Parts: sequence; structure tokens; C-alpha cells
Amino acid sequence: MMARIWHGKTSMVNYDAYTEFLRQVPIPDYQKTIGFKGLTFLRNVDNHEGHFQLITYWDNLEIIKNFAGQDFEKAKYYLEDKGFLLEFEERVQRYESLPRKRYVLDQRSDFDYLRIILEHLANEYFCSFFHTCKPNRNDERESNH
Repeated sequence: MMARIWHGKTSMVNYDAYTEFLRQVPIPDYQKTIGFKGLTFLRNVDNHEGHFQLITYWDNLEIIKNFAGQDFEKAKYYLEDKGFLLEFEERVQRYESLPRKRYVLDQRSDFDYLRIILEHLANEYFCSFFHTCKPNRNDERESNH
């Protein structure tokens, strides 16, 4: 799988409007492309400017070429971008995206861990609420001195 990273910059006046434009026009355009796998939409404000990063994921380089053209590292812009963007970066970044690998310490599922954490928190809450907590050994040692 391949990842393509595009960056854009707007004034603060256009920050929210450009966010909505990206959701309404480019993102659906990506989704229409066969071989498009998804995206990560990042935005932040830095030095009174709105910054956007779209990391798009594609099956392979040929799929990106179908979307962006033969010069697949050239940034693709829409006519409406002229009303929002402060500059037009010529190139995007491209990376090979390796499959996610989940590192598991044991055979417990995420739900098992969540259940254990919630049980622990519930025990602490009820213990303190009903004053049934047993002092831990460190507390006992300190009170004996």
C-alpha cells in the first residue's frame, strides 16, 4: 500500500470553511477512485495560519497515477482552492505504507483489558465511597513511625 501526504495552508478566516470544503469536494473525489483505501485528515493552527495534512492511502502506485496523473508526486488542486489557500505547494510526499502489526503480549483481547481496568476503577470508587478500603502496606509502615 502507498501513502500520499499533501499539505495546505489557509488564513484563520478560511480555516473552518476550508475544512468543510475538503469534506465536501476532495475527500468524496478520493473515495470515488477504485483502489483508494482511506485517509487521515489532520489540521492545526500555527502562527495564526491554518495547516492541513491529508494522508491518503492507496492500493499501489498505479492507482495514485489514475487519481493524480503520471506525475504522481505533483500536488492536485481544485479550482476552489484558489479562494482558500495561501500558497500552492508543488509536490506531495509519497511513502510505502507497511501493514499494521499488532503487538500482543498475551491472548487477552482489548475488551478483556478494558474490563480489568473498569473493574479496578469501580473497586477503588466503591471502596473509598463506602470506606471499606484496606490501607496498603506503605501506609501502615508510615503510620507506625
